[in-house]
Amino acid sequence: MNKAIVTLSIVTGSIFAAATCQAGKSLQEAITGTSFHGQVRAGYITKNHKGADTAETESAAALGGNIIAETAPYYGFSIGAAAYTAQTLGSNDDTATKVHDDFTNDRPGKGLLGQAYLQYSFRETTFKIGRQLIDTPHADSDDIRMIPNLFEAAVLTVNDLPKTTLILAHLSEMAGWENGADMEEFENMSTKYAFTDTSGRAQGGGVTLAAVLFEGIPDTQLQAWYYLVHDALAIFYFEAGYVGTLSNDFQFSLAAQYDQATDSETFNFGGNTATDWDSKLWGLSAGLSHQPSGLSFSIAHNQTDNNLYDGTNYAQPLNGWGGGPYFTSLEDTTAEQAVKEVEATAFTIEFDAVAIGFEGLSLGYTYAVFEADIQSSLELVEQNASITIEVNDKISLEAAYAHVNDETSANQDFDQFRAFANYTF
Repeated sequence: MNKAIVTLSIVTGSIFAAATCQAGKSLQEAITGTSFHGQVRAGYITKNHKGADTAETESAAALGGNIIAETAPYYGFSIGAAAYTAQTLGSNDDTATKVHDDFTNDRPGKGLLGQAYLQYSFRETTFKIGRQLIDTPHADSDDIRMIPNLFEAAVLTVNDLPKTTLILAHLSEMAGWENGADMEEFENMSTKYAFTDTSGRAQGGGVTLAAVLFEGIPDTQLQAWYYLVHDALAIFYFEAGYVGTLSNDFQFSLAAQYDQATDSETFNFGGNTATDWDSKLWGLSAGLSHQPSGLSFSIAHNQTDNNLYDGTNYAQPLNGWGGGPYFTSLEDTTAEQAVKEVEATAFTIEFDAVAIGFEGLSLGYTYAVFEADIQSSLELVEQNASITIEVNDKISLEAAYAHVNDETSANQDFDQFRAFANYTF
C-alpha cells in the first residue's frame, strides 16, 4: 500500500481534473480541439516469502499504460475517455503460484476502457459523470501497480466559495488492481469487502460521499469527509494540517487525523453478521525539513480502538477503495490490519538530491512498528526504501522495497520489490 496522507492541495489540485467553462465557438472546434495524452509504463514486482511461510516466490513483469482523450469545452460540456492496458508479453512463469497477481490477475494481459465521462463546468463548479479517476481519503487511484483504481461515479465539485471546496459524489462501481475481483471489470463497490445483507446478497447501493475542504486559515488545511456505504457502514474522516517556517532554512509540518466507521444497519462482513460495528482511529504526524541539505524527517503515529462487532470478531479501520489515508500506511501494512487496539509508529527520512546538484533524484526510508494488544493478530516491523528519478518532463523511474518482519507466532516474513519506468506523452 502506498503512503497516503491526503492533503488539501492534492485533493483540490487533482481529484477530478475540472475543466474551465470556456466554450468552443462551434461543436466542430470542440471536437477538433480534442487533446490526447497518456503514459507508457514498464513494471516489475517480486515477493519473496521467508520465515515459516513456505509459499513460492511470486513475481511478474508487464508492459502497458494508458491513452486519454478529452474534447475541448462546448458551452461548458466536454467528453473524455481513457483506455488502460497491462500485457505480460509471455514474461511470467507458467506456474500460477509463482506469479504475483497484482499486475494482471495471473493472466497474459488486461485491458479496459477505464474512463468514459461527460463533464460540465460553470465558473468554478464542475459536474462529472461516468468512469473516472478519483482521489479522496477512502477512495483513490492508488497508482502503484500497472492499472490504477478507477470508478463509475457522479461527482459534483464546487469551488465558488472563498478558500472552500465542496464535494458531493456517488460511487457505484470500481475497477483496477484493488477492486477485489477481476481488475478489468467494474465491480460493485461492495465486492472488495464482500459486504452482503443478512441473507447473503451483495450490497448494491454503492457509496455516497460528501466533503468540505477549507484553507481560509493561513498555512492551515482542514478537511472533513463523510462516506455512506449503503446498507452497511458510515465512515467519517477528518484531517487538519499546518505548515510553518522556523527560519530561511528550516520548515516544519504538523497534522492530525481522526477516522470512525460505524454500522448504518446490520450486514454481513467476511461471512459474519455485524450488529455493532464501531472502529476508531486517530493519528498525529510531525515533520522537519532542511532545504540546504535536502533532508527531511518525520514521525507519524496511529492508534485504533475497535469493538466486537458480532460478539467474537473485532471491527477494523477500513482503507476503503484504495490505499487508505492513514499516516502510518506503508508499502504493505496499514492500520486496516488492526484488531482491537493497535499502535503504529513510523519514522521517515527523505533526501532531495537537488541540494547536491542532482535535480529529479529523491530517496526515502521508513521504519515502522505495529503492535497489537492481541499479539497473535498483529506484531511486526516493516521497513521501506524508495528511489525516484525524474529524468526529464517525460521520463521517470521509480522503485520501492519493503521488508516485513512478522513477530507473531506465524512468522510470515517477506521481502517485496517493485520498479517502474514511465514515459509520459
